[in-house]
Amino acid sequence: MNFSVYLPDPTVSRLSLAAEKRHASKNAIIREALEEWLDHHCPPSSWPPHFFDFQALKETPDFSSYRNDLAPPKEDVF
Repeated sequence: MNFSVYLPDPTVSRLSLAAEKRHASKNAIIREALEEWLDHHCPPSSWPPHFFDFQALKETPDFSSYRNDLAPPKEDVF
């Protein structure tokens, strides 16, 4: 995906120098910096994407409704 971002002239100058020193393109440096920033601020989820699309069956009762059928504990565990 391509998109445009405005960068002030001093930032572009620093970016150009950094690209020359690293023998890399400005795009590569921007991409690397953005990926590092995203990893730090928005770490990827360890859950697979289809997990978030899960839809329970409408006829399935809520699991917490079964709590009423449980017997109370016989003794205080604490």
